[in-house]
Amino acid sequence: MHRENDTSFTPCTATLRDGQQVRIRTLAPTDGPALARLYVVLSNQDRMYFYPHPLTEEQALALTQGVDEAARPTIVAITSEGALAGYAYGTVREDGYWSLGICLHPRRRGSGLGSLLMEQLIEWAKKRNAAGLQLNVHKENTAAVRTYEKTGFVVEHEFINMWGGEQYHMRKPL
Repeated sequence: MHRENDTSFTPCTATLRDGQQVRIRTLAPTDGPALARLYVVLSNQDRMYFYPHPLTEEQALALTQGVDEAARPTIVAITSEGALAGYAYGTVREDGYWSLGICLHPRRRGSGLGSLLMEQLIEWAKKRNAAGLQLNVHKENTAAVRTYEKTGFVVEHEFINMWGGEQYHMRKPL
């Protein structure tokens, strides 16, 4: 049943390019251990790209226990085996934009999961009347840059982050 003015996330199931089925739903308090396992498999290079840096098991558990969909809407992709394949979140800003982050399991990169998560988060942001979306991405993370561009993000400016890395600041008005 669809309710007018419903701003909740609508879970969905999708088949990735590699044939894996995933269920996209909101982050749950029980996802802490799976979130921590995701970060364990990331390389040091990968960890540089993702927030929060670094994520320990304790931080993952705390993050999932304090789920606040109003301030930090977060969705996860769960495989048919129950593994967390990736997640995407938005931090709601005062100007109505959501600052986005996304993290994928290394085996799921190139499967279309990144685009799927971005599309689902964009739809949720629209339902919640967000002004738009923004993110920062390392310039050398070309696969991520391509994914963001495919979903309508444009580079607003370039900058050097506090660790000396070159990044793009990208936005997508809604």
